[in-house]
Amino acid sequence: MTKFLKSLATAILFAVIATAGHAATYTFNGSGQLTGATGVDVSGTLYDVTFEEGSCAAVFSGCDEVSDDLDFDTKAAAEAAANSIGLQIFEKDDAYDTDPETTFGCTFTLSCGFQIPYAVGGGVAEAPLGVIFRNVNDGFADGIPFSEASLIDTASEPVFASRTVWAKFTQAAPAPVPLPAPVLLLMGGLVGLGALRRKG
Repeated sequence: MTKFLKSLATAILFAVIATAGHAATYTFNGSGQLTGATGVDVSGTLYDVTFEEGSCAAVFSGCDEVSDDLDFDTKAAAEAAANSIGLQIFEKDDAYDTDPETTFGCTFTLSCGFQIPYAVGGGVAEAPLGVIFRNVNDGFADGIPFSEASLIDTASEPVFASRTVWAKFTQAAPAPVPLPAPVLLLMGGLVGLGALRRKG
């Protein structure tokens, strides 16, 4: 019976390993600029992220209804999303972390940051600016992670439009679970278990 349990545990472990492992995938436009990523993990939920230009109202469907228009409604949630972008997109590849112009919407050569609007005091506020594109070799880890939030004019483009982009999050559709490999591993483990039981 002990051999049976060990074999079953091994088969299940291999099945779990086969389905584990996830990383965000970059997206680009026709000019080769980074436009976002798919499969960004924010506190256990996967999102597709796009970097967009324009006013908050244009990018976020008016940017005036907190529950309907905004991707995150609290500062803590916006900061978690900003950290996820920094670590899973920019920290992953130093080229995008150190050269602003490789990212869509960034034309200022020295720095660029992303904005995530969120609610504060019943209204809409500018999210902490994650200063993630830097023309230095230190990268995101040594950058200023967030700025203070401030109320924004939702109808106008950001004051520093050449050095800021909006980060828009869309919850990713659940990826189909690749069952054949885990099932085959489990079946193989069970077949091996059966063979062991016959020998014993």
